[in-house]
Amino acid sequence: MKYLLILCSVALISACSSPKSGLGKIAELESQAYEQISDQYDEGQKDAAAGEKTITKGRKLIEEGRAEVREGDEKVYEGNEMVQSSRAQYARDTDYVSTPESPSEIQTSTDKLTGIGEEWEKGIGLVKKGNKLISSGNDKIDEGEAKIREGRSQVERGKSLMREAEAAYNTRKSNFRNYP
Repeated sequence: MKYLLILCSVALISACSSPKSGLGKIAELESQAYEQISDQYDEGQKDAAAGEKTITKGRKLIEEGRAEVREGDEKVYEGNEMVQSSRAQYARDTDYVSTPESPSEIQTSTDKLTGIGEEWEKGIGLVKKGNKLISSGNDKIDEGEAKIREGRSQVERGKSLMREAEAAYNTRKSNFRNYP
């Protein structure tokens, strides 16, 4: 009986220390598979969240770009008004130029024409600034639209990973129920 007890103890100890087999091995493999599925789902969630942030950045760039275009349009309009007003003023003043009767009349005419020229230059400067703003705004709009496309792609990639993980999970879950 003593030998039987020793033999059973040795058999029990060796069975516990042997590598996993059967149901234990299956459970370990299933656990690893579920962990991979979970990691894939988490990666999908991260991709989708990153995509949403990229979309938000793109929309902000578009808003900034549109604001710059509006500001540029206003400057171009204001500059064109100044140029047209200066041209009209110059035409009026030079049409009525009479022969000056004193040097002070020449100086007055010169001062008036200089003022018209300066106003004209300011108008041209505003048009140039406005055109730069419009160009910069359009560049931001283009960049924003590209970011939105990129973000949508990230979101779709993330959702796809999540769908694949859910399908793998559901397949594993239904297969595990079918084990004997």
